[in-house]
Amino acid sequence: MERGEGLMQSSENDALKEAEKLNEFVTNPKEKIKEIENKFLKYKNKTKETIKQILPDKVKPIMEGDTGDIVLIVIAALILFVILKILDLAIKIIIRVIFIVSIILAMYLLYQKYTGGG
Repeated sequence: MERGEGLMQSSENDALKEAEKLNEFVTNPKEKIKEIENKFLKYKNKTKETIKQILPDKVKPIMEGDTGDIVLIVIAALILFVILKILDLAIKIIIRVIFIVSIILAMYLLYQKYTGGG
């Protein structure tokens, strides 16, 4: 019984922590949004610097300022496009396999029905 009570206490503590986070966000939304924005900007700048290290010296200035932001957006769009193309191909392959298997199954069931089971 102590173990069950401990689990219940733990889940209550987790629920209280989540409720406190939600209450904090509701009471000070501007501060939380500013905090999230600052984290995003740090991550964006870190990503720009990482890409800048990979680029040749002649092209490094492209990653500075607003141009760098546009380059990040283009890179993100290209990555999203590639992922969607891969998923599209995977879905087409899965649909074709299901179609072929269903045709084979239908032929087998028809064979079984009209030949009397073999």
